[in-house]
Order: sequence, then C-alpha cells, then structure tokens
Amino acid sequence: MPTTIRPSTSLALPAGQLQPPFFGASFHPAVNFGSTAGGTIGHEMTHGFDDEGSQFDESGNLRDWWSKATSKAFADATQCVIDQYSQYEAIPGVKLNGKLTQGENIADIGGVKIAFRAYHAWRAAQKSPPPAQVDGFSDDQLYYLAYGQSWCSKINPESLETLAHTNPHSPPEWRVNGVNRRSARLRRGVQVRQGHAHESGQDLRRLVVAEYHATVDRFWARWFGSER
Repeated sequence: MPTTIRPSTSLALPAGQLQPPFFGASFHPAVNFGSTAGGTIGHEMTHGFDDEGSQFDESGNLRDWWSKATSKAFADATQCVIDQYSQYEAIPGVKLNGKLTQGENIADIGGVKIAFRAYHAWRAAQKSPPPAQVDGFSDDQLYYLAYGQSWCSKINPESLETLAHTNPHSPPEWRVNGVNRRSARLRRGVQVRQGHAHESGQDLRRLVVAEYHATVDRFWARWFGSER
C-alpha cells in the first residue's frame, strides 16, 4: 500500500513514494501535484469521506457516523460512478464490477480534483510562480499527464481478468481513463483537434482521451526517455 490511514486518522506517506517517477525535487510542481498529490494523497483524503470513511469516526474508532439519510443520499449520488465503470472492460468480454470498485473509483476521481485545486491554490500563493509552460506543455497539462504516467504498467490478460473479479481497484487503464472522462478541466487542458467542437459530449470525451494518450506519449518521451 502506498499510504496508510492510521487509527488516529493521520495519513502516513512512505519515503519510497517520494521519488521519481512519482515525485522529484527538480520536477515542475504540477508534476508532483498530479502524480503524488492527486494519485495518492488526494485519493486517501477522499476515502475519509466516502463509504469507507463512514465506518470510522473522527477519533479513528470503528463507528458508522453517517445518518441513514446521508447514506442513502451518498448511494444515490454515486450510482453514476457504478454505472460508468461497469461499462469498462478489463479484457475483451470481461467487464469491471462497478459496485466492487466504487469506493476506489470515487477516491481516484476525488483525489485528482482535490490535488488540482490544491496546485492552483499553491501556485496563486507563490511570489514567483512556476513556469506556465514547459517543453510545450502548460502546467495544467503537466498535472494531468503526470497523473496518467504514474499508472503506466504492463499486466498480462490473465491477471487483468482476475483483478476484474476480485480487486476493489480498477485496472490502471481505467484508473486514468475513467477519471479523465469525468474531467471538464482535462478537456480544457488537453488540446482537441480543430473541427470537432460540434461533437456530442460522448464523442468529444473519446477525442479528448485519444488526444490525452498521444500527449502522454510525447510527455513520457521528453521527460523519461523513448520507452514506457
């Protein structure tokens, strides 16, 4: 586990997480916020206020602190996340279990949103803000690209099928694409080809994801070498 939520409700981040490619003192701050803050810190913070966090009170005791009305409202509000991820396939013909992965998917979505806002708040407070452009990427692009590359991995089909049936986390592909398909900020940050402004919302999201992957490849090659 990259992080641990202790009974005292504190969050411990092991030093092993604070090194490349997740974090680097020489990295643009947007990269650190996108990878470590979005994919890890913000993710775990979100767990404190989701269906998992509802089981532990402010002192870390095992106690459900939500009212029945709150639990029902949460279930109603998050059904769209269950439905969204249930459409995704781990491998052809094997779909994800949106109910099983609900909590982790919500934490991924929440974490990326929290860390994006945190980056902008941090940037606004700096007397000398970091560069707005690096190697042709805006800092907002760097944020989302860093989150995407933090989940780069290779998993064989057999393992993916097992994960789809047993793991409360979505496969890495959908921990990136599932989050980004819900992000209006990503659609603003990643340049979509001209001539597609009229596309429907669903088609536009597909275009954005395609552009996102092309940009991730360029980002990875520029910062980490030609292979990933």
